[in-house]
Amino acid sequence: SVQEIKEELIKKYLLNPIKISTANGPAKYFHIKGGEGTIGFITALSQHFCKTCNRIRLTSEGKLRPCLFSNKEVDIKQAIRNAKTDDKIIRSEIIRNNIGEAISIKPEGHKLNNKFSNRDFFKMSKIGG
Repeated sequence: SVQEIKEELIKKYLLNPIKISTANGPAKYFHIKGGEGTIGFITALSQHFCKTCNRIRLTSEGKLRPCLFSNKEVDIKQAIRNAKTDDKIIRSEIIRNNIGEAISIKPEGHKLNNKFSNRDFFKMSKIGG
């Protein structure tokens, strides 16, 4: 778990939490005293952050996925192709509407701890993460 990893790091290093804007996503960042850079932890299972999640993903197939752990998607690529126009204003409106739809179907939480959840959809090379 993240807690176990942090405990191991604390045995050797001093970890200083870094306050970062929530716009930066779900990771909790730390600076290791005497080191360069930062280390971040994402705790999808042990400390849920679904209610504050500000992410949607564009898959390699042109679909917007409102939750990394959900199989719900909005096919933005097909919507743009179906418009059959090069008009930038119309295309921008299609993109805006599809992003809005993806945001509106974001689930309140994931079911990763549910032994019946279907994890076959969870392939990072397909999702783009």
